[in-house]
Amino acid sequence: LESMFPLMGFNSWNSPHQRYCLSLVVNCAGTTQSSISLRTSTEEMQRIMNINFLSTVSMCDLATRSMIRQRSHSGALPLQIVNISSVLGETELAVKGTSIYSASKAAISHYSKVLSQEVSNWGIRVNTIAPGLVNGTDMIKGLDDTAQTALMNLMATSNRRSTPQEIASSVWSIYSDGNYK
Repeated sequence: LESMFPLMGFNSWNSPHQRYCLSLVVNCAGTTQSSISLRTSTEEMQRIMNINFLSTVSMCDLATRSMIRQRSHSGALPLQIVNISSVLGETELAVKGTSIYSASKAAISHYSKVLSQEVSNWGIRVNTIAPGLVNGTDMIKGLDDTAQTALMNLMATSNRRSTPQEIASSVWSIYSDGNYK
């Protein structure tokens, strides 16, 4: 753990007199749908939007308030929010059976752009990462077989596959690079 937190000694975590400040938030919640939009119930649409988009907005609001209150105590640490979107929410890729998911991820991308402008005066940076299909996760299990195959083929031909480690490295790179916009 000590190597992950080079700006503070590992033993400081045990000090009752140490003040801890929130300096990084990563929103990476996500769920997909199991059918085309016409067959997706209103309740399912709401569930997808709540998990994928509204939870991100809620966490950003809570984090931003905390970062603004604590910014004088955060020292040299950058104040950063990284929201995980999807390539399906930012590109021309369109996969049948992902309309609600894609819309929720597009909402995250645009929300992040606007939020970045709103909070930049407080020194808080907001960025979005839009990975493709992530190896080792079960995000597409709920899709029907045709949609799963189409998505996997599309991601393979467009070289849009990611690993959790690549995404984590991207988050760390954004956080540790104070000039990232």
